[in-house]
Amino acid sequence: MNRDAQNAFLKTLEEPPSDSIIILIACDGAFLLPTIVSRCHRINFRPLPGEAVVKVLMERQGMEQNTALLVSSLSGGSIGKALESDIETTLKQRKKIIEMMAHLSVKDVEGLFEAAEEIVRGDMSLESLEVLKIWYRDMAVFKEGGEDVVINHDLLPVLKEHSERKTFERLMDGLMAVHHAQIDIMPPRYANKQLVVENLLMQLAR
Repeated sequence: MNRDAQNAFLKTLEEPPSDSIIILIACDGAFLLPTIVSRCHRINFRPLPGEAVVKVLMERQGMEQNTALLVSSLSGGSIGKALESDIETTLKQRKKIIEMMAHLSVKDVEGLFEAAEEIVRGDMSLESLEVLKIWYRDMAVFKEGGEDVVINHDLLPVLKEHSERKTFERLMDGLMAVHHAQIDIMPPRYANKQLVVENLLMQLAR
């Protein structure tokens, strides 16, 4: 719901039908107006443990354990996201993004724009940014000696090579930049995806 829709819904929320229970589902409570949030009882659903997601994937999808581990990590603890994921498409997109990031340069503006077009192409812009955010998260974690909690555990040699090029502070700045880009293109902001990603890649290239 955008701001106008939330305001229009407020009266219904304040005086609901006696035989009804209204349930609002949001990926981030920050997107809701304070007047909406204050009239609700908030329940947080936390990510499921990785081993629980792996078990479901192996039982329902017949996945091998190593593949299930990777899908579980990339799903962020969401059974639904893990079951819906197309692992081949996800891995291909991850490979493209990681290769593009290795060659980003502020001196190659055309290359930056082409990389941005690749990320926003089709309906996978949010998924692509999530892959990029996880990659920066993993580089920062690896930089601090947390190899055992890396999500892209199948790419440790590449991760090591990329993380050596940046300081921990730069990696954390990059992680937050990707996070803010995700927020910008999601409701209620709906910023222009191409411009947001171009700006993001320029920040990361610096």
